[in-house]
Amino acid sequence: MRDNAPWFVAADIAAALGYSRARDAIQAHCKGAVKYRIPTTGGVQMASIIPERDVYRLIMRSKLPQAEQFEEWVVAEVLPSIRKTGGYIQAGPEDTPETIMAKAVLVADKTIKELHMQNVHANAGTLSFWLKNVRKTFSTNMLTAQ
Repeated sequence: MRDNAPWFVAADIAAALGYSRARDAIQAHCKGAVKYRIPTTGGVQMASIIPERDVYRLIMRSKLPQAEQFEEWVVAEVLPSIRKTGGYIQAGPEDTPETIMAKAVLVADKTIKELHMQNVHANAGTLSFWLKNVRKTFSTNMLTAQ
């Protein structure tokens, strides 16, 4: 995890996706690759790590059948759903409209809570500054009123 987001060892992902020249694939397709020190049994090693978006880039360019199936699913189902409805919720054959709606409500609730926490953290400094000024003003007014 880095910046509260998953990161992956680029060479491991490239190898799993069938790239014979992992370094070339990473250099050609990964826009966010970063060198990172990784402790191993043989000591600290330098490795390229990539964010989730670069994993998708490698998948989209892989020739493995499973990667091509994933790409087809993303471009045929997920992205059109996001364009049409603003989101994607995977529904199974047993899901009813009610269970799909319940899943959507859970996702929306989680999103609202995350946005609220982001706002709380973003405004924490502002609130602290405001409280200090209120206290200072209140103390000054109390002293001058005497």
